[in-house]
Formats: sequence, structure tokens, C-alpha cells
Amino acid sequence: MEFRLLGAVEIHSARGEVFRLRRRQERLALAVLLLEPQRVVTAERLIELLWDQAPPATARSTLQTLMSRVRTTLRSAMGGDTGEPVRLLALGGGYRLQIQPESVDVHRFGMLIDGARAIKDPNVRAARLAEALALWQGPALADAATGSMRERLCGSLEEARFAAITDWIDAELAAGRHGELVGELSRLIDEHPLRERLHGQLMIALYRCGRRADALEAYQRARRLLVAELGLEPGQQLRELEASIITDTARTGAAIDQQTARTAVPVVPAQLPPGVADFVGRTSHLRQLDALLGPEARATATVLAVITGTAGVGKTSLAVHWARRVSERFPDGQLFVDMRGFHTGPPMSPVEALALSLGALGVAAERIPISVDAQTALYRSMLVGRRVLVVLDNVADADQVRPLLPGDPGCLMLVTSRDRLSGLVALDGAHRLKLDVLPAADAVDVLAHAAGADRVGVDRDSAVELANLCGHLPLALRIAGARLADRPHLDIRRHVEELAARGPMSQLRVDGDGTATVRGAFDLSYQALPAEAGQVFRMLGLVPAPAGLAATAVAALTGLPADDVAPLIDALSRFHLAEITADGRLVCHDLLLEYAGQLAAEHDAPVERNAAIDRLLLFFLHTTGQAATALNGLSRLRLPADPPPAGVSPVQFPKRARLGSGSPSSGRT
Repeated sequence: MEFRLLGAVEIHSARGEVFRLRRRQERLALAVLLLEPQRVVTAERLIELLWDQAPPATARSTLQTLMSRVRTTLRSAMGGDTGEPVRLLALGGGYRLQIQPESVDVHRFGMLIDGARAIKDPNVRAARLAEALALWQGPALADAATGSMRERLCGSLEEARFAAITDWIDAELAAGRHGELVGELSRLIDEHPLRERLHGQLMIALYRCGRRADALEAYQRARRLLVAELGLEPGQQLRELEASIITDTARTGAAIDQQTARTAVPVVPAQLPPGVADFVGRTSHLRQLDALLGPEARATATVLAVITGTAGVGKTSLAVHWARRVSERFPDGQLFVDMRGFHTGPPMSPVEALALSLGALGVAAERIPISVDAQTALYRSMLVGRRVLVVLDNVADADQVRPLLPGDPGCLMLVTSRDRLSGLVALDGAHRLKLDVLPAADAVDVLAHAAGADRVGVDRDSAVELANLCGHLPLALRIAGARLADRPHLDIRRHVEELAARGPMSQLRVDGDGTATVRGAFDLSYQALPAEAGQVFRMLGLVPAPAGLAATAVAALTGLPADDVAPLIDALSRFHLAEITADGRLVCHDLLLEYAGQLAAEHDAPVERNAAIDRLLLFFLHTTGQAATALNGLSRLRLPADPPPAGVSPVQFPKRARLGSGSPSSGRT
């Protein structure tokens, strides 16, 4: 079977039949899976891509129907095919298309291009490049994506196609077929007037045809165009080519390849973002990172360190602070890539990240390979013998990391993620550092840096209370400090009273900055959860249990069998929305509990929430023998028929309150 995306989206069976999906969304869903073969594409990403506007409430069920139709068409196309089976699998909250990448024209195009660039004979190279370009039957995803969506999914493909065209022209020039190229180059320049490489190739073709004056006139036309459109003179390469034509010393034949090729220019990237000026604490974590610079840690392989923790705990701040502190230990450069793993938009693919990194290392865009394997090989080759620090921030999963892992022991990679990335620890030898909230003294220091040390010193007790309301979470502390700085006429006690009265979650935001909000940070973690794990998280917000709940109690709360709850609890732990204690209890940060309660109020009807509380009450009646105490503690949590006002948690409870506070087992329930 063959799959075609370079034009209309089609399936070509081994029997010569062509299969087309009827609906545009079905074609786009198949195309997205084909662009990322053998990888799980999350349902959330598919929904975002399939609906240009806000997706409907039925998006998830509609997606399942779409995938069912795609699966049916794949089975029809397979028919009696005895080759490698094609399977569309539902895995891990998403879908994976199990196919051989070379059966997809997009990936076959990349393989042909990468192979052609290694061929020295210009005739053979030109033939291989022509074979690759012949795969294009029109714009990529012509009948599946339009406008901005095509640019988003296929922008790099169009650039790769243009690079392949210019590489083919170089090979044709080197093979001596310059006379046949003048017309084609003139047409391409009309389509891409600001591409200097095309102008240079036209000058070479004209020069070799004996049209020296026309070649010089082509340079002047290019110069006038660049000055008029961009306000720029032609680049050095084009100027040198003009000079060589004037002196009649322009190189010809096979040497043209070297003249027109843009090879990597060694550069020293310095991409680290600004650090936090008032960085506080994390002394032990900084010592752990410093230890990774020792010769014993870097003897034979690249050191890989992973900083994990919940949203807003300061992972990026720690990574950047340490990276800047040790940057002199990496004189060949520091690369920094935001992988957008937990982000409102799509995550960055390894292909995109490698292209950015290769560009930062001096590789011209047209010389960057197409396939991820070829990009990784070039990337690692360029890092051999160099000491480079690579920081990948906001990573979603291990698959984003591995292609960018350097192969040279002189390099070090530092990764931050809300995911615990156990696969990197198990298979790649990563050193994992888990960040928790700040100690009390450091938390107050963060407020002091933002609001002023003198102001905090006047009423330190209120500052301590404010830090407690923020749960010692660095993001919450910095937002609270900014609010203090914005309102210097109010004392800290007034801020504490407002935060306590209205609830921290509704107040911990900076007006005018959509990224400076605690709830927004938590939303991105919650949205990464499977639907069933999200329900468990919301139910936790109904119960004021700072000491945590045993797994059996969580099962009772959710109404799910204990065996089914275990992997959902693990998912909460994986994304640091809850922690599992040494004795197996599920514990949430205070702000996360309040957030979970808000979500429950928004997504679950009062009758569903009351039913959850009743199930937990019944569980305690059966297990603690303290029926009266349990009844008293839980019945107070039952909700009225109407939901609470917007922004108010469904349960308002005193700080550190516990269920069954009078019973001997209260600390366990």
C-alpha cells in the first residue's frame, strides 16, 4: 500500500485501486497520523486540528466516529494485501498509525532527498532529486487542509521542496545542462523573487551559455529588487559571483556545486533566556546539578538531567539560573528550545526543534535534511568534539527529547517537564531532580523581592500568612508579590484578608497578562490527563483531606473498581497534580485541591458530586466504625441543588481541616 499526501490525500492499494475518504475531516485526520507514523497523536491535538473554530461539546465522540471510518477504509484498501499490516490503534488517550514510513510519499520524499545529497556524481544526484520532486502532485494535503492549517502542518515541507528544486538545479548545472535551465530559472524567479540562490543560479547558467552581459544584468535586476523590497544589498555570495563574472573567473563544471552550496559556518549559539534576577533558594538542587559536571559523571556519555515538578514550581527558573551560572563550562555554545509540551498550541516536534538547533549551529536552511533520522545524525556530527549545553524546556514526553540528545560526552542536556519522564530515567540514564514548593523562609523572601523587603519587614507575620495562602508555590508567590507592588497603598494584612475571603485561585492572576495566572498554569496540566484521570482529580476537590486519601477511599469516591483507579492515580502523580506518599496515600497541594473543586463545580452536576460524597461516606461507615463522626464530617460537604457562583469552590473549608477529626483514625482518612 502507498499513502499520498503531496497533493490530494489518497490510499493506493497493492491491487492498483485508489481509495479516498469522503469527508475533509476524515482526510485531515488520516494525514495528521501519516505525518507522524508510529507515534501516538493525542485526541486533544487531533480535535484542535480538525476544528478550525472552538470544537463542539461532542468533539471527542465525533473523533471516535471519524477514526472508525478511517479504520474501515484502511481495511478495505488492505483487501488481500499480504504485506506488512496497517493498523490504526487507540493508545494512551490518542491514536497511532502502525505503518512503514517509506509507504508514505512525504517520508519517501525526505529519504530520497537525504540520499541524493550524499551522491557525488551530479548526473545520478540530479536523477534522484528529480525522482523525489516527481512525488509532488500539487500542494500538500490539497483536499484536506487549507490556509493557515496547511502552513502549520506543511510549511517545512514546502521549504524542503524549494530546497530540493535548487539542489536539483545545482546538480544539473554541475552536469553541464545549463542551457536547458535558463527558462526554468526565470519562471522560478518570477514565483520567488527574493530568493538570492535562484538569482545566482540564473547568473551561472547565463554565464556558461556565453551570455556574460545578460548574467551581469541579471545581477543588477536582483540588486534593484532586493533594495526596493527589503532595503538590503545582495549577500556576499551573490556579490562575489558578480565580481568573478566581471573578471571572467567564475568557476564552472563540478566546482559550481561548491560555489553555490551554503555549508555550515561554525558559530557559538548563546540562546539562554534571561534569568530571574531575584532567584531564591534551591541550594540542594543546585549542588546536585553541579555534581553532574564532575569528570566521573561525564566520562563516557552525554549527561542528561531532568527537572520535574508541578506547574508553577519553578523548573524553568532553576534550569536557566543554573545554566547561566555554568555557561563558561560550555564554551562552544548553549542551545535553548521551548518544546511547548504543555502549551495552548501544539507541541514542538523533534523535526522542528532539530531544524532550529541546526540553524543555530550554523547550518543553512536549505542544507538541513528532511527526515528526523538524518537531522539527528547531522546534529550529533556537528556536536562531536564540542562542549555544548542543551536546554529543552517544557517537554511533553521522552520522544521529544531522544532525537536531540547529543552523542558526545563533552555535552550536557538539561530537560524540564511536568511529566516525570520515567522512560528517560529507565532507558537513557537520566538524572531526575524533583522540585517541591519552597520552604517557608524562602517563600517569604520571594514576596520580599517583589513587594520590597522593608514592606515585608514591617508585617512579617502577615507575609508568612500570605505565603501560606499561596501554598509556597513560586508562581503564586510571584503573582502575589506583583499584586502587592501594584497596590502600595494597601498593607499586607488587607491583601491576606482579600485572598482568604475570595479564594486564592480567583485572585492569583496579573491583569493584562494571560500567562501570569495560577489557574492557567494548572489548566495545561489538567488538559494533558486522560478523561478518566481528570474525573478522579475533580472528585478530589470535593473532599477537604490535606492528609490525603488511601487508594481504596479514592475508588469509593469515584465509584470505580480499585484496580481501575490505580492507573488513574498514577496518571495524576505522573503529571504532578497529586503525590503518592510512602504509605500509598494520594495527597494534593492546597491550591490544586481548590482548583480541582472549581473544575468539579464547572463539569459535574450537583447530583453527581453528592453521589461521590455519599459513596465516600458509605466507605467510611464500613471501614472506620466511626459512623457518627464520618456522617458529621461528610454530610456537611453535600451540595445544594444549584451550583455555586462562578469562581467559588464547591467546598469551602478551614485550612488543614481533616475528615473525622475526633476519631483515632482521622489522620488516616
